Order: sequence, then C-alpha cells, then structure tokens
Amino acid sequence: MIAFTRKTDYALLALAALAAAARDPSAGRLSARRIAEEYRLSHPLVMNVLKDLLRAGIVSSTRGAKGGYVLDRPPATVSVQEVLVAIEGQPALAACCDVSADRAADATTGSTDCQVENHCPITHAVQRLNERIQAFLGDITLADLMNDPPAGARPVHVVPLSALRSSAKGVT
Repeated sequence: MIAFTRKTDYALLALAALAAAARDPSAGRLSARRIAEEYRLSHPLVMNVLKDLLRAGIVSSTRGAKGGYVLDRPPATVSVQEVLVAIEGQPALAACCDVSADRAADATTGSTDCQVENHCPITHAVQRLNERIQAFLGDITLADLMNDPPAGARPVHVVPLSALRSSAKGVT
C-alpha cells in the first residue's frame, strides 16, 4: 500500500489547522503545543514537522508569548507534493524512480538498489507512473484537502489515512 508516513500526515493536519486559523482574525498564531493538543498528536513530532515546513518556506514562526506558526501562503498555493518533499524528501515509487543525489552518484558506477534495472521490462513504465503520481500530488493543494477549492476547481475528496487503516484491520 502506498501511504503517507505519520510525519506527512501530521504536516498536512498542522497545515490545515494553520489555514483554518488564518481565516479567523482572532486566532492569531498557533503553537506546536496547541496543534498537538487539539488533534491529540505527539508534541515533539509536531514540532519537528513544523520546523521542516519552516525550512521549506511553507510556514513562518515567531518566538515569544504571542508567538507561534502561520501559513506563509494561501492554502490553494501549497501542494501536497511540496509538503511531501519538505517532510520526506523527493518520493520515489521504486528504486528506478529515485532522483536523489545519492542515486545520481551511483549512476556513474552503475550501482543501484535494483539488481535488474538495466534489463527490466517495466522500468520505463514504472518511471512514467511515478511521474504521473508526482504530478497528481502537485495538482492537489491544501485547499483541496480542506474541501475548500479555489473558484472553478473540482473538489478532490480524500479519505483520511486513519479511516484506511481502520478499514484495513477488518480485512483478512
């Protein structure tokens, strides 16, 4: 199963909380603690996720008693792909799709994580599929996830990861 990691799940949830707070002028900035408490999440993990989002320029922060985090851009301009890259790095469906610097260095020696890539009949198809998945995630924004699409856009209905996990427990 392809699924977001807990970190990515928390990042999307934290961003949704920040986007909702941005709509309410009285809400102000949200602390990592407040987000963690409101959604019953691990406070240290929420702090780490927000730091990653800060480094990626998706959120900004202010220290102090009235400090906290705010979303730096409108939710319609923050893609799921951008969040995924900020939290996990560039995703790859399979070893032959990895475009990381380590893989590029290995390409010069011919060494990869996949032993059959050079003669694999599906390498190019898997790479195209990976590109399509990444393009799709690039088209889905935080606003879409919040069922608040920009004017003229089709809403995308997303099943929460927790619902998938609970329904999978009943499958034998």
